[in-house]
Amino acid sequence: MSCFSKNTYTIYLDESANCAKFRFKGEDNHLNAPWYNDFVLAGIAIQGGDLDHEWAKEVISGFSLQKKQELKLGALVRYNGEDPDRFEKILASKNIKRLLRCFGSQENLYLHWAATNLPFYSLADIIDAAFYNLPEGDRGLPDIPTAICIAYAKNVLYKYAHDDEWFFDMIASFDYPNIAKENIPEFCGSIIKWIRGLDIEYEEREIVNKIVEALNCSADRQKMIFLQGNTDKIMIENFVPQYAKRVLNFPESVLHFDKVSIVESNIDKYIQVSEAEGNIAGKYDFVDSRTEAGIQLADCVAGMIGALMAYLNTHDEMVIADRFRSFTRMQRDNLISLMILLCKSSRHDGILDYKNINEAEGFNRLYALCLL
Repeated sequence: MSCFSKNTYTIYLDESANCAKFRFKGEDNHLNAPWYNDFVLAGIAIQGGDLDHEWAKEVISGFSLQKKQELKLGALVRYNGEDPDRFEKILASKNIKRLLRCFGSQENLYLHWAATNLPFYSLADIIDAAFYNLPEGDRGLPDIPTAICIAYAKNVLYKYAHDDEWFFDMIASFDYPNIAKENIPEFCGSIIKWIRGLDIEYEEREIVNKIVEALNCSADRQKMIFLQGNTDKIMIENFVPQYAKRVLNFPESVLHFDKVSIVESNIDKYIQVSEAEGNIAGKYDFVDSRTEAGIQLADCVAGMIGALMAYLNTHDEMVIADRFRSFTRMQRDNLISLMILLCKSSRHDGILDYKNINEAEGFNRLYALCLL
């Protein structure tokens, strides 16, 4: 599948869970943001024209907002952004039912979303750096191409490491993601020791052995190219590349972002580098959410998707199925309405939907539950 859309949209985007940088902090090397809160860029996409602003204003005026108050998800339902279960509270809201119904009433309106799972994104460089040290013809597995093998390895590492405080404390002790050359053997050895202590599922043992092989090779070479020359203990410097990627995903569209100073100041250089490589960027600008109804609607979408991602990140299939059985009628109806909108959008244009592989599996579980 191509990484850009051939369709023409007017797109409104807002963000959820922007921690500015994802890093280790303090002497205890705690993470500065909950591991389960993805950074999300999401909103609405109108195909073939601009947003019907009269319709949007009517939608917003239908909610009981205070004078001059912006429409935000937090104005429709009170929730704690640090609570991984907040999605259930959001689904219980009558306001959410009305909002989803309004979205569903517009035939040319689609939801779009791009999620960056913080630990997945941060730990992927371990696999890339380690596998780079293997001989080029030895980076895959029998009957599994290299690219798929590396993607599989990243997901397996994420599965076992994403919420392991000891693992993150260990890599922080090496100033991850900036590993000194002389420390690479010990760094790789520490990960291997950690892996040996895991209860690895049978079907994952072959890829785990390949990860260990790559780490041993990296230790011997004292080289991990993606984990050297970085800033100590800052795993994600900023989220500007995620904004730039969406502009490049939609070369035939106009994208309206909410104002974010660091993005406004830096996005052009990312776009220019990509254009120099032959890519085409869509048109984009930054607008004030106080005067742009489309951004206010996008805020609600971003908040819902962010809550959904946190829910998927912290609940396995059995727990989700058990919780679903205890949902109220309102929660069930709202979940089904949201999943119909997401499914409609994804089927219409796969570029509207950008998820990590582990999150895609979570979405599939929810789709299945909605069919029960």
